Amino acid sequence: MGMKRVDIQIDELVLNGFAAADRFRIAESIKQELARLVKERGSERRLSSQARDAGSFRVAPDTNVEIIGRQAARSVHQSVVSKVGRR
Repeated sequence: MGMKRVDIQIDELVLNGFAAADRFRIAESIKQELARLVKERGSERRLSSQARDAGSFRVAPDTNVEIIGRQAARSVHQSVVSKVGRR
C-alpha cells in the first residue's frame, strides 16, 4: 500500500493567554504533533473545510510551549476526528 499525503491547513488558531513570543514554538509543536497523530490514527474519510471548534484545555502556568502545542494539536485532532462520523 502506497503512502498517502494528508494536507492540513489551519487558517486561524486562537490561543488566548500565551506570550506572543512563544507563538512560533507553539505552532511548530502543533504541526509536529498533528503530523504524528494523523500518521498514527489518521482518518479514512475526506474532511470538508468547515470551521471547527477544538474546545479548550488547561495548562499549568509553568508548562513549556512544546507541551502546550501538543495539547492544542490533540484538541484539534479530536475535534476533526469526532466530527467525521457525524456527516
